[in-house]
Amino acid sequence: MFDKSTLMRRLGCVLSYLNSRVALIGQVGFFIFKERRRQVKILWVLLIAILISLVGYPAYSQEPLVLYDNFRGKSIDPDKWLDIPVTPGIIDVKRFVKWNRLHLMQRSYGGPQSSGQISTRIRLQFKNPLVTAIQAKFKVKHVEVVGCPSTQLDIPDRASRLRAGRLSGSFFNTGSVDPPPDAINDVFAAIEIVRESVLPDPDGMLMIRGRVIRCTDPFCSGGDELPGSPVDLGTIMVGQWTKLLIQWDREYTDDDDATGAFIFQRDNDPEIILPYYFENEIDALDPSKRIGVDARVTNCAGEPRPVGYADVVIKNVFVNATALEE
Repeated sequence: MFDKSTLMRRLGCVLSYLNSRVALIGQVGFFIFKERRRQVKILWVLLIAILISLVGYPAYSQEPLVLYDNFRGKSIDPDKWLDIPVTPGIIDVKRFVKWNRLHLMQRSYGGPQSSGQISTRIRLQFKNPLVTAIQAKFKVKHVEVVGCPSTQLDIPDRASRLRAGRLSGSFFNTGSVDPPPDAINDVFAAIEIVRESVLPDPDGMLMIRGRVIRCTDPFCSGGDELPGSPVDLGTIMVGQWTKLLIQWDREYTDDDDATGAFIFQRDNDPEIILPYYFENEIDALDPSKRIGVDARVTNCAGEPRPVGYADVVIKNVFVNATALEE
């Protein structure tokens, strides 16, 4: 048995221990309360920031995108794509589906003449011409672009140019005759991965840019760039995946004077908007939209022989929702 003094000491220890536990529980509760208040404050700050950003958010209407083709079949789907014949001048070409990817490869060479150039392309065309937005992922596996060293520095148009991945099409015509008799005044837009022989870019580096032009000849082989075009979307390296988006917004209203706009985006970067200021109610002569690889290889009387070569894979093509409703 404990004597009275020992019992009082032990009782005091128990009470002291209990007091310390109660104090600890109170501290934990206070911490939880403070943490909850901090989280609530953070949520309010985020909400206010979002509301502030929306005040100056561009007023354009983006139609939802839906999956068009993820290339899960054994071959190119004829219900989704129209064949565009491969242009003459391509020495080596491949176009097939494998491992849920669309593979496009072309190699073309310039001739031995002292002037002129060869334009080649390998493409697929969307079946529905009412496509107004296209998004797809690209990876350039290999690329080679060689120009004519003796002339390309003095004459930039003599440089070889490779578009190693391109989403493009004509969207409307700014003329007054419906339907238009030719491609003059057709408005053509594209987002593309580019390498040019005349630019001193490091090996393996490619440019991404958006372009909008108004055609000035019956076949749209040339045209005037719209103000603000081309749009610089940065660079990527060979072997790097990138997601590209081009969208036509004919109801863009952020600029009171604009009648519409083209929207360009790569990956998750901010969208770049290029407004225009002419009528857009008449369809283009050829309103088709395409995905592919293009090359313009200059002729050259000297060495080395100019070449344009790209090996590209593409996956997960999306389009505007209404394009699948037709």
